[in-house]
Amino acid sequence: MVHPVSSTTSGVAGDYTLPVSGGEDYLLRFDGVPGYGARVVEAPVMLGDYHLSPGLDAIEEDFETDDGGFSGAQGLWNHGTPPGAVVGSAFSGANCWGIGMDGNGYEDAQTDTLTSTYYNLVPLAGTDYYQLSFHFWSATEAGFDGVQVLASSNTFDWEPLTPVEGFTDNFLGGLGQQPGWSGHSGRWQGTVFDITDYAGGLFQFKLVFGSDAGVTDAGFFIDGIAFGEGKNATAVPFRLPGRCRRNPDHSVIAADLAILI
Repeated sequence: MVHPVSSTTSGVAGDYTLPVSGGEDYLLRFDGVPGYGARVVEAPVMLGDYHLSPGLDAIEEDFETDDGGFSGAQGLWNHGTPPGAVVGSAFSGANCWGIGMDGNGYEDAQTDTLTSTYYNLVPLAGTDYYQLSFHFWSATEAGFDGVQVLASSNTFDWEPLTPVEGFTDNFLGGLGQQPGWSGHSGRWQGTVFDITDYAGGLFQFKLVFGSDAGVTDAGFFIDGIAFGEGKNATAVPFRLPGRCRRNPDHSVIAADLAILI
């Protein structure tokens, strides 16, 4: 469950403080940084002052040169420039993959899969933690139409892959009552998957879109594929201090934050 907190503005040095309720352990998602993937860190609340400095992995595939080796099955998923009236622009560069790329959205009772290329994770055998992240823009009928993610090590056997922060819905009619994302994200939102179990072999993932026979909407788009090793967060106090990267054009930085619990 996502719990947005009040926006905060940093000081001239980039420091900011995030007020949270005591006695809870939190997951905090860091995303929306152009050129980088997302990160979700565990933040057990404890007394004392601590700084969180999550590393963000650079995007490895932004779909600018080509389709990145991804392929759609039924023609609903397309590679190209997303409709400005829906998403404004791609997350990284000008191109991405999406449902509703022509600006006309999707129809009732449709389904299609977008399958990634193979990723060689053989050299990562023994890695303690490895993650996949990307950004998505969702504009689907909330609670009914949406997208789920599956993963495979051999392209034949597929199993559900759940984001660290969880999906928005546990049951979606358009996905045969399977969990997935639905509704309107309102922005390019980052998501993170723990794929440590696939380290040491091949890895492939796919996004499954499904709509029911009711209301339609504008679509679903993904961009900015990133991989990397996670870093453990330190314990944090009841108020979470942090530091934004300095922007030479502005003396202060506004931060919109959300807590995932």
